[in-house]
Amino acid sequence: MEEKNHSTYRTSSFIFLRLMGLIYLVAFISLGVQVSGLIGPNGIMPALSETPLRILCWGGAFFSVFIMTGILPSLFLFLNWLFYLLLFSAGGPFLSFQWDTLLLEAGFLALFLSLSDGVKIFRFFLKLLLFKLIFSSGLVKIASGDLVWRNLTALQYHFQTQPLPVWISWYVHHLPAWCHKTACVGVFAVELVSPFFIFFPRSIRHVAA
Repeated sequence: MEEKNHSTYRTSSFIFLRLMGLIYLVAFISLGVQVSGLIGPNGIMPALSETPLRILCWGGAFFSVFIMTGILPSLFLFLNWLFYLLLFSAGGPFLSFQWDTLLLEAGFLALFLSLSDGVKIFRFFLKLLLFKLIFSSGLVKIASGDLVWRNLTALQYHFQTQPLPVWISWYVHHLPAWCHKTACVGVFAVELVSPFFIFFPRSIRHVAA
């Protein structure tokens, strides 16, 4: 049984690391096509010259392919983490979002995971990172002091004001108020309750998921 579990973890680590390569690829390409206009010498908030920015973005995208194909993943995971950290440091408000720090944290853990062949302690750290991501998303809503979260009316405004709306947002915004309040309760259940189940046995984790 122990050998089977180790094989399963090795397989999941294999998939996880290659998906990290794909995420890095998307992140570097997405930033590469707009970085000059954001923090280039003639950008909104100039930080670096054109050449270093392009090297970091397109070099990172190139290295991502090696991670996805399993060629020296530890080396290229380290280089991509370093490249994105440098861009993060220079990016100012354009790279200060939750997903930027998440990529750096997950990329750092992925590096050690690639070196350890799925050792249990690094799997635990990944679970801890997932817990922090979800739980803090709910906690910040409560800690903000904004009454619309406390009286469950936040979603009556969210779909109309969200920065990245999808096509269905207009229709959801016009649902009855009780639907928005019910959905708000669901948000808190997902973000403040379900993360604790990450540390429970597998069958309970499946139910929580």
